[in-house]
Amino acid sequence: MRRIRRSRVLLALVVGVVALAASVFMVGRWALYGSLARTSGTVRVAGLGGSVRISLDAHGAPTIRGETFGDCAAGLGFVHAQERFFQMDVSRRVTGGRLAELF
Repeated sequence: MRRIRRSRVLLALVVGVVALAASVFMVGRWALYGSLARTSGTVRVAGLGGSVRISLDAHGAPTIRGETFGDCAAGLGFVHAQERFFQMDVSRRVTGGRLAELF
């Protein structure tokens, strides 16, 4: 009888540890993937004179097409900000002593 009780307690403990590890993994993944750049979809940005189209090739290099030079420059700034957001987020967390929140 004790042997069955021990194995049930051990099984419950293992299931609890696995569930906790899965939860930590999912929260970490959510925190990291939330700061990645969007690679598809449409974004409406105020202040543009016309439309800007940003496409990525197979290697992830952006091609920016716009109606005016100012629109293209705004598109370039948008792409640059998206690509560097993860780096800026990590730098902010390091200086604030909050990097462990990600991991």
